[in-house]
Parts: sequence; C-alpha cells; structure tokens
Amino acid sequence: MCIPTYSVIVPIYNSESTLHKCFDSILCQKNADFELLLIDDGSTDGSGKICDEYAAKDERITVIHKENGGVSSARNAGIDIMRGKWVTFVDSDDWIDETFIPINTIDCDIIVQKWTYWGELVSIPGVPPPESQNISIQTWMLCGAKYHTLQIPNQNVFGDECNTFMYEYIGSQVFRSTWGKFIKSDVIKNASLRFDTNMRLGEDAVFVMRVAAFTHSVSVINEGNYYYRCYASKAQREIARKEALYNLRQYLNAYKLLPFPNDDNLRWIKYFFEKASHLQCKPNLRWKLNPTIAEIKAILKKDAILEKRIRAKMVLILSRFLHIFKIV
Repeated sequence: MCIPTYSVIVPIYNSESTLHKCFDSILCQKNADFELLLIDDGSTDGSGKICDEYAAKDERITVIHKENGGVSSARNAGIDIMRGKWVTFVDSDDWIDETFIPINTIDCDIIVQKWTYWGELVSIPGVPPPESQNISIQTWMLCGAKYHTLQIPNQNVFGDECNTFMYEYIGSQVFRSTWGKFIKSDVIKNASLRFDTNMRLGEDAVFVMRVAAFTHSVSVINEGNYYYRCYASKAQREIARKEALYNLRQYLNAYKLLPFPNDDNLRWIKYFFEKASHLQCKPNLRWKLNPTIAEIKAILKKDAILEKRIRAKMVLILSRFLHIFKIV
C-alpha cells in the first residue's frame, strides 16, 4: 500500500447531522494523495454507521471505533496510526474546500491555510483583534449566514525568521487551534507529542504551542479554506469555568518550552480567568472566581521553574484583574 502524503484525522462523537458535509468536502479534494482517518469516539447515534458506509466505498478511509474518551483521546488514536508526511485535523461539524489539501508545497514543519468562521466571530476581552496582529479579515454573507475569512500574508520562513514569525503569531488566532494547518508528522512523532486527555476545552491551543516549540519552518500558502462552525454552548462554558486552573497550568507549561517567549501571550492567562468567571459571556457583570484566587496565587508562588520576568508579569495581570473586577 502506498504511503500517502497527507493524513486527515476527524474525531467524531454523535455528529451524524454534519458528517456527510464534512466527509464529502474532504473526499472531493483536487489532491487525492491522502488517507482519511475517522475516529468514532463511542458515538451513540448513527455516526459510526455513516463512517463504515463511507469506508466501504473509498479505500483511503480507515475507521476506528473506540470507547468514548473525549476529543483529545480520539485525535491521539488517529496520531497513533497516521502514515502521511503531514497531518491535519478536521472537526466533524466543519468542512473544507476542494483546494485545502495542497498539491505542491515546500518541505516545512507547518503549512498554514486561510480559514473561515461560520457564525459570530469570537472576541476575547484583552486580546487584540485580528487586524492588529497582521491578520486580514473579510466578513461576508451567504444565505443569511455571516462568515469571516481570516488569513495572514503568504510567506515561507526558516530558522531565525521562523522564530520571528512564531513570536508574532503564536498568541494569535492562527495558532489557537489545530484546524486550518498541516503539521509534519515527524515533528509530532519525534517529540512524542499528544493531546492532553484531561483537557476538554483549549486542548488544541496547548497542543499547537507544544508543536511550535519544535518548529523550524513554516509555509503560509492560503490556497484553500477551512470552514469552522463557531459557537459555545452552556455546557462548554461550565467546563471552562471548572477547569480553568488546570488549563492555565498546561498553557504555562507549554509556554515555558517556547524558544521565542512573547510577553504578549500572557494575555491568555487573563483569558482563562475570564472563562472561569464567565466574564467572557457577561462582561458587564462582576463574578467571583471559582476556583479561588488563592489557589492561583499558590501556583505562582510554588512554581520555581517560571522565569522571574514571566512571574512578575503574571502577578501584574492578576493585580489589575482583581482591582478592575473587585474580586478581592
């Protein structure tokens, strides 16, 4: 069996209503040199059956049926069996256009495509908008739905230029998720990188940051488009609130690995706090954090690995946050 150039991993859980659009968009690619790995994460609806039906018609498709373990577990199952030189991840409720998988590209660690939000563009308090991060954004309407297409300038960067590129974009929307990009499989395998199965939100941002620590070359091509359905349920917001401390710790651990630390990325610390207090959803209300600020301060005090410069910046952000929202 020929080794494919690309591996496409789709984690699936109870998403039968969107699978046909997702799968069809992948299978109609102009570049057919890929394998499609469908990871059924213990679905209880008809998702597993749909996966098997597609696999019976296309030999590029491999289906894994596993016990439910969460999206990180499902993606890891795909990583364990991927054979392509590059890998990309597509959410089961998203879709891609026919030129998303590149036909010709240079040999690099990460390939970046443009991407489109379907729905309302998420605004994170305290985080600069895309326009201020050298990311162009175009908003357009189709059949009554709002779309926002984002992209950064086409470029190929290596070595020190790659570090400069990462310094500029690592905290931007370009690297907050796994979708919209291709990662060289050897980068993941050689560094033994996997998604954190204890994280249910933000796990993709932490994974990409860990990948970035081992990245020496990036190619931005903007030849194809990834379409992302953007929404946040009440259940997701509750998860974010309860797991904010753990997510904060994992983000900081990934941040410390970067050879190009950028203090601007520490605004994400404030983002985790805002998630914890629901301030992202209700910015005009004052909520007390749960877990407590005391627990967060304990992390900062006991973590001797953090550079003094980063620790001082974090304390400053915490102090401003507490003062503004009168939490203490």
